[in-house]
Amino acid sequence: MNEKAQKRLLALHLSPRRDSNSSRLLEVALAGAAEAGVEVISLWPIELNIEPCIACETCFSGAPCPIADDMPRVRELLESVDAVAIATPSYFYGIPSQAKALVDRCQPFWARKYILAETLPSRPAAVIEVAGSGGARAFDGINLTIKYFLDSIFIDMPEPLSFRHIDCEPKDLPEEALRAAADFGKRFLSSLIEKEK
Repeated sequence: MNEKAQKRLLALHLSPRRDSNSSRLLEVALAGAAEAGVEVISLWPIELNIEPCIACETCFSGAPCPIADDMPRVRELLESVDAVAIATPSYFYGIPSQAKALVDRCQPFWARKYILAETLPSRPAAVIEVAGSGGARAFDGINLTIKYFLDSIFIDMPEPLSFRHIDCEPKDLPEEALRAAADFGKRFLSSLIEKEK
């Protein structure tokens, strides 16, 4: 019998805390992944050894990045998974510094796309963003960074699920936020499964 391979989804938890509101909301969103036939691979940049980009431009020729750390595994996953889900808090209207290092080290993808004219298949993505403030522009910096990060791996920026005024312990997240994350996740996982039909 020729069964389809299980879908693989990379969940990037950008908060420097494992027990964070953004990670909790992403876990709620992806709670139905196994039932939908999707394997979730979770990564926390804070737990990885990721050195900053040094702008050496080695990747512009297609050569491997010379920095020896955990990024080769991250890039392999970004290239091979069927979908990407991102959860981030707002830190001074941007993503946390450990996550920004990961994004900056995806310069080889940018070089492959815009210098070497290579392609990757388009895939779906989901973004959840959380801010303690209620600022109207609280997610502007985050959305630009994530948009161009995803663009480098041939993924269009999706409409994010945004939460303002969330400044509590994860166990105290409002029920309406949890319901919104669950509904968001159901739609995302359905779109991932439907993409193959």
